[in-house]
Amino acid sequence: MAMTLLEQATFRRGATNLWMRVEEAILNAATAILTTEAGNVANHGARVTWATFVLAAPDNPTVMMNRMRNAVSQVALIANNGEAATDLNVKNAVEGLIDSFATKM
Repeated sequence: MAMTLLEQATFRRGATNLWMRVEEAILNAATAILTTEAGNVANHGARVTWATFVLAAPDNPTVMMNRMRNAVSQVALIANNGEAATDLNVKNAVEGLIDSFATKM
C-alpha cells in the first residue's frame, strides 16, 4: 500500500536503515563506474566525475546520499515499500538516478 504524503515526508526525513542502504548502493555504483564501466557508456565522462566525487572523501557518500534523498524517495518501489524495499530496489533506484545527478556536478 502506498504511503500518505505525511508518511512519505516522515520517511524521507527519518534516519532509517533505508538511507544507509542507499549510501552503500551509491558507493557500489561509484566503484563500478570507475572499475568496470566501459568508456562508451552514455554519459560516461559525467558518470566518472560523479563517481570520483563520491569516492574522494569519507563523507562524500553521505553528501551524495543526502543530495539524492528526495529523488530516491520518489522512485515508485521505494515510495510504495519504504523500509521494506529490497536491496535490488534500492540499487536500481540509485543507478537509475546517477545520470541526472552526474550531469549536475
